[in-house]
Amino acid sequence: MPELWNNTINYNYYKMKQKNIFYLSKTVLLLFFILGCCNQTMARKVCTLNVGSFNIGYDNRKAEQGWEKRKEFVVSLVRFHEFDVFGTQEGCSYQLKDIAGNTYDYVYVNGFWNKNNPDIAPEKSQHNGIFWLKDKFKLLDTGNFWLSETPDKKSFGWDAAESRGCVWVKLKEQKSGKTFFFFCVHLDHRGVEARQNSVLLILEKMQEIAKGMPVFCVGDFNGDPESAHIQTIRSSGFLFDSRLVTQTPPYGTIGTFNGYKKDSSMKGNLDYIWVTKDIQVKKYGVLNDMPYLVSLSDHFPILIKAEM
Repeated sequence: MPELWNNTINYNYYKMKQKNIFYLSKTVLLLFFILGCCNQTMARKVCTLNVGSFNIGYDNRKAEQGWEKRKEFVVSLVRFHEFDVFGTQEGCSYQLKDIAGNTYDYVYVNGFWNKNNPDIAPEKSQHNGIFWLKDKFKLLDTGNFWLSETPDKKSFGWDAAESRGCVWVKLKEQKSGKTFFFFCVHLDHRGVEARQNSVLLILEKMQEIAKGMPVFCVGDFNGDPESAHIQTIRSSGFLFDSRLVTQTPPYGTIGTFNGYKKDSSMKGNLDYIWVTKDIQVKKYGVLNDMPYLVSLSDHFPILIKAEM
């Protein structure tokens, strides 16, 4: 009887041990599966981008401000700071071609406007350009609209001094699969009513076009943070000023405008990168590069590091 009892105990112990090992193995495998899924999900969804805006300055052919004096520094700045996608303002078509380069990997779209004179040739007109690395992104869609009461056709808006437009692209980041919209604008420098109505139109159009997807909106907004039209954007609840939401302290000067002056106060903040709430701004900087005391433009470029 004791022998039978001992055998029963040993058998039950053996079965219990097997059962525990079985459940432990299942638990470990389940944990590995969950961790693997989490890692794959994170790798698939996180997208880090260097996003910029740069009013490169119209080529007015003056000795110290002409494009030939500045272009090599502008081109090298873009490459050195590793811009992934960025918008430009005021560039002629040949200025945009110089930035894209013949041997580098940037491609771009643009929308032009002809100032007051309809006889100005397109190649001498000022453009809003959007550049991106062709191997990093796939272009899914693009379009533009005019900042006026008739956005579907070239026209002056309200009290604007010049005809103004907005160009946009829909891009897919190849590695993460993340898709987003990128808008580039240049608001009028004189028309107060035009600036106010332009931002209302831009906000409406962005929500209509993007349909809830992440949005970057960059450009020269010709207004300091206290301007009525800038306050309109901030109070919209749709776009957020990257300088205010950056997770690390802003780098560089407060202002983005220097007027080609080396002794400028650099307090005029006219350029912005706006983001929707689904975009995290890790860093924000005004790039005050001035190699050999050469002004690259009358505006400094701005750059953010963003995550989606």
